[in-house]
Amino acid sequence: MIQHISADPSLGVFLPESEGADIHESVLPKEVKTVIVKNFPNSFLKTYLEIKLRDNGVTKVIVIGMMCRQNRFTTHSLYL
Repeated sequence: MIQHISADPSLGVFLPESEGADIHESVLPKEVKTVIVKNFPNSFLKTYLEIKLRDNGVTKVIVIGMMCRQNRFTTHSLYL
């Protein structure tokens, strides 16, 4: 699971321990083994996501998220 937390409090959204940063219960898995915190739209930038995926033999992932400023949902398939 990846959680976006704002590194810049002046942005006013996705602040640590705020409702906007909470993972919505409708997409919360039954069991969460790892939570990777990201500070940028790109989940791979300055995180250990790629290492974690490679170490676990994952070769295909589907990333689903919402970009507030675009106000739409996006889905991307990535191949490692």
